[in-house]
Amino acid sequence: MAAELSGATLRTGSHSTAYERSHNDTVSTGRLNPWAVLATATALVLFVAGLILGLDPGGGARGDLYIYHLPTIYAFHTRPWLQVLRDYPSATTPLFHMLESFNPLLGHDTAFRTSSLIFSLVVYALYMIALCKRFADAPQVRSWAALLGAALLLSPYFQSSTYWPITDTLPLFFMLVVFLLLNPIENGSVQHDTKLSPAVRILLLAVLSMCTFYTRQSYLFVPLYVFVLLFKTQTATRWWTLLVFALAGLPGLYLFWIWRGFTPPAFRGINQGSSAEIIVYPLTMVAFYALPLLAEAFYQERNNWKTYLPSRTVCLALIAGALVFLAAFRHFSFSTHHYGGGIASKIFAKCGRPGPVLFLLFAYAGLLILIWLFRVADWKTRTLLLLFLLPTFMMKVVFERYYDPLLFMLFLLFCDRNLVRRFVNVRTGILIFLFMAALLGGAVRYHAQDSPSFPMYGKQRPWVNADPTGGAGLPYR
Repeated sequence: MAAELSGATLRTGSHSTAYERSHNDTVSTGRLNPWAVLATATALVLFVAGLILGLDPGGGARGDLYIYHLPTIYAFHTRPWLQVLRDYPSATTPLFHMLESFNPLLGHDTAFRTSSLIFSLVVYALYMIALCKRFADAPQVRSWAALLGAALLLSPYFQSSTYWPITDTLPLFFMLVVFLLLNPIENGSVQHDTKLSPAVRILLLAVLSMCTFYTRQSYLFVPLYVFVLLFKTQTATRWWTLLVFALAGLPGLYLFWIWRGFTPPAFRGINQGSSAEIIVYPLTMVAFYALPLLAEAFYQERNNWKTYLPSRTVCLALIAGALVFLAAFRHFSFSTHHYGGGIASKIFAKCGRPGPVLFLLFAYAGLLILIWLFRVADWKTRTLLLLFLLPTFMMKVVFERYYDPLLFMLFLLFCDRNLVRRFVNVRTGILIFLFMAALLGGAVRYHAQDSPSFPMYGKQRPWVNADPTGGAGLPYR
């Protein structure tokens, strides 16, 4: 089956190119497709309106900000940093809290959260720049990038981490800067800019990629991937690469030493561990966010739809694999314990007795997608998949905000360029935008039903009875 899909991938390249060339929106004209203009305007209005209304469409970010993150920021603001690290009151690595402790707007709630919105708009701009840089020679790339940027602004989890500043946006910023530094040299030829020597570029890549991990533990795959890529492709500077990454990793070794792991002791029993219930969640995330891309792939191959029909042998193999998968997780149930999860788990949990089986089959579909990607993509994509997925299987809690909007960014910016190129067109951008719009609508409705005081803004203080300063005794208004 993988071979058939791989052949379909190669054949649809001609369909995609023909579709792109039929439009006048090219790089040379610089004009945006009307759909891209409409999507951008709509997304920007909704993005700003969400802050004004005090929305938390992803759920949980508001409480996390005032109960965990702001007290940690105030701890770094008022106490010696080494002392704070030994008695660390948050669940993530500390770079975000350290940097925010210098924020001059700390203590002024609306201004503080508005500064987060401005920073997220910087991330939004960097995302579109990165997309245009990677596919600079593709027709319609500006409109495509604008649509994907608008989709980013509609992500309920990107919105929540913007309105209620937590640690999910900063690593995206570092990752995008890493991409912009890595993109010119990812193929191995030492085509460094004359203004940036190879040694300086590799030093920046080491520091900034490690910064993603120092903001959130789940981003450990970024420095590992960058190191592997540089070590394999930049043969003339291997010793320098090894040295700077070793030095950049020293703070991580210190955290591991004082915490006896990469999870702070206060949260180790909650966040660290693994179980059969957790392993299937990342697979459902992959299946869910692949839906608009699968729709585009099927549309491109609509005149050759028979290529997607598996042979009898492949059908039997798929059925046997599904049965083995169901048997392996036969004790799975939607636990009353809060394991996180996402939109798929919420939907299937409402399906009654068939819910767990349907959820597992959806996870199995995600597994098939990963197997297909692993077989048709280049070695860099395979390395990225392994480094990204394996650590997540060791988590005890998996939330959808760990994958949204990260999955789209990873696929479009870091996966096999030839594979991604088939999706560089306005239609794919529209599909992803509509997909994220539907997800935002469902998320807002779901969390509105669960929050009797929704929306918070204008009805009471967002932090309610919590002490955002964590007992620091400083004013917060």
